[in-house]
Amino acid sequence: MVKLKIDNYEVEATAGTSILEAARSVHIEIPTLCKHPDVDATAGCGICIVNCPRSCLTLSEDFNEFGNCYCIQAEPDKCIGCRLCGIMCPDSAISVFK
Repeated sequence: MVKLKIDNYEVEATAGTSILEAARSVHIEIPTLCKHPDVDATAGCGICIVNCPRSCLTLSEDFNEFGNCYCIQAEPDKCIGCRLCGIMCPDSAISVFK
């Protein structure tokens, strides 16, 4: 078991449990887009776009095999390789090779 402190509440979770899952297990609400139960995880939530410090990402105009748009690197020269987009992606759909 792992001990966490979320909003000043002591929380115990099994190793490998996400912080979001641990919070939900004790009824602490954390606003989410990607892991919202009513939103398809393949829908291109855009959380990476919002968190990119250099604003080099955008949603595609094309659609993936699920019929949803997806994140693309619109301005690769602006990318500094910080990997924040990949870290923030709850589906681990982004890899940075820079």
